[in-house]
Amino acid sequence: MSIPMLTEATIRSGASSESFSRGRDYYDRGAVANLTLRDDMIEGTVEGSQYTPYRVRVTFDQGGIAAATCTCPYGLGGWCKHIVAVLLAALHNTSEIERRPSLETLLAGLDRTQLQTLLLSLAERDPDMADAIERQVVLLRLANAAPSST
Repeated sequence: MSIPMLTEATIRSGASSESFSRGRDYYDRGAVANLTLRDDMIEGTVEGSQYTPYRVRVTFDQGGIAAATCTCPYGLGGWCKHIVAVLLAALHNTSEIERRPSLETLLAGLDRTQLQTLLLSLAERDPDMADAIERQVVLLRLANAAPSST
């Protein structure tokens, strides 16, 4: 998917003037890295004031930007400077965006054993992932147990 209706005016309208200005500075300094586009979502990292770079995720729909999140603690309304920096990089550096296949495409070729091994490996590395998998399994079982409305 391409990034629909992304303009500098759109980016400005989602951020305060200070966030936009500071995001522009981050973009100009080359602080944005690891831009990837998968389906309707672009992700990137931004070197900020912390040791660990901030992670930004922006989801698009037909109308443009549907959601934008960052791992920074910003809470003043509108998009933070890191989101602004990633959006500016996506707008002005399209050749630097790594395009990746959808997860559906990646997983389609795996058999049951491979999928199970993948899930177990992810859950082993991240206890939150194990909890998320468990919640999804419960929901799937409930959906399968519900009487159909045919």
